Amino acid sequence: MTLIVAGALFLTVLSTGSSVSQTIRTAFKSFGYDVLLVFKSPVRIEEITSYLKAGMKSSRVEMWVWQDAKARQPGRYRSRQ
Repeated sequence: MTLIVAGALFLTVLSTGSSVSQTIRTAFKSFGYDVLLVFKSPVRIEEITSYLKAGMKSSRVEMWVWQDAKARQPGRYRSRQ
């Protein structure tokens, strides 16, 4: 019984890991780019685009800014905890 449960658990873990990897690959593929760079602090677009075009022989470079935000309904205040 122990071997059956251990085997089933092992297969579940492998299947879940494979599924997560495939989901991440599909998500990145849907964005339509080959390389993703994430910077810890803001950088100037001109510096990065010229560097990437020269160093990586890229035909096109795009920069996006992603920021976290919170939204509240008008008139509602954050509760104190």
